[in-house]
Amino acid sequence: MLDIKEENNGTWFSLDDKNPDEFGFCMRLPIGEEYDKIEEKCTIKKRKFDKRTHEYVISKSLDEKKSERLRWDYMIVDWKPFKLGGVVLECNADNKLRVVNHPVTSKFIGDCIVKLNEQTDITNIAEEARLKNLKTASNGGPGKSPATPA
Repeated sequence: MLDIKEENNGTWFSLDDKNPDEFGFCMRLPIGEEYDKIEEKCTIKKRKFDKRTHEYVISKSLDEKKSERLRWDYMIVDWKPFKLGGVVLECNADNKLRVVNHPVTSKFIGDCIVKLNEQTDITNIAEEARLKNLKTASNGGPGKSPATPA
């Protein structure tokens, strides 16, 4: 049975499956409400008076740097301690940006995101199948419509 968790605490990925404690990241994807919350925090709204229509118009733009920082801060939940440039990196928002912009770790993180997307696709397919099965069962089985009173 598929168990879909409400909370998204992340999934651990290891660079070396033989030594999973040596180097790894805990990652998650911002889906649905989480994605919307990040975008809302990064949206800049400006109210401007339009002399032509004599109305106030609200324009929106996205603070790209803030959006990137918040997305990576959400997506990288944790990591196993490792050194970058001879210094052990603490898992915080500033270091997350350093890590995603480093050639070695950015490739690994990109691979983790691909795997998370694949897992999300599988979960979505399984949930769609479950809902289809519920609908079919409530209709009396495949190809049958619910009984109507005579």
